[in-house]
Amino acid sequence: MQPLDDTEIARRLESVPGWERRGDRIGGIGVHIAARVMSLAQTGEVLASRTVRDLAAGSKLQFEDRGTHTLKGVSDPWQIFAVGGA
Repeated sequence: MQPLDDTEIARRLESVPGWERRGDRIGGIGVHIAARVMSLAQTGEVLASRTVRDLAAGSKLQFEDRGTHTLKGVSDPWQIFAVGGA
């Protein structure tokens, strides 16, 4: 699996499902979950939830299963994936 470059990462992060604008800030469950997933990542690693993997169907991204995790403040466990390029 090839690592993603910074430009590719920035493009991928533009769309976070479940966010809402609150004045000049963003919030919502999608932002909360993204922060929890991000906290699981090691330096230089890009992680995504199963939801993001499903939304990226047909892309050239590769997803490697990192297991199911309990995220603070979220009721159900979430399946997490490492993300890389083709």
